[in-house]
Amino acid sequence: MNIFVVPYCSDGYYCRPDTTLEKEPKDYFLPDSVTDLSAAPVVFIKMIKAGKAVGEKFAERYYDSFCAGVLLYAENIVNSETPTAFCEATCLDSSSYLPFNFQPLTLLDKFSCRLQINGTDAVDMSVDDSIIQYINEFIALISRRTSFRIGDIIAFETFDRVPVKQGDSVKVLSDSFDFSFEIK
Repeated sequence: MNIFVVPYCSDGYYCRPDTTLEKEPKDYFLPDSVTDLSAAPVVFIKMIKAGKAVGEKFAERYYDSFCAGVLLYAENIVNSETPTAFCEATCLDSSSYLPFNFQPLTLLDKFSCRLQINGTDAVDMSVDDSIIQYINEFIALISRRTSFRIGDIIAFETFDRVPVKQGDSVKVLSDSFDFSFEIK
């Protein structure tokens, strides 16, 4: 399975390995080499068809559900400016939190969610119906370069990364779900 990530306000994307995927709200244990961490709120889209060079107007045929989650980044590694820094900072095991079941896409235009750090709202993760066009554009872009497989996931960051640190409690909540984990 591929995890494609579209960074906030970006016209590109990158891939994370499936070893980063965490489907349970388990606490995150900082690796020894990580001193600065950030969290990016995301909307995950699940691909239901395999495809290559998918046209934008046909993109909606390739996904049918979504959910919210969080991606963690090792900021001190990103900022080290080595040639492989970004790859290393985004490949940390269990750093892509997708801890609840996907919801039907028909609920996406009414989706409202918040990211909280230590009980304080940090980010409003709500989206509007314009996200569908954005999703379709990126499915077309990604599929020109890389084939999709059934079960692949695209993570769309909905806001800038928020700093988190050891001891912080991270929570994503909406009317229908909430999950939380601690940075240990």
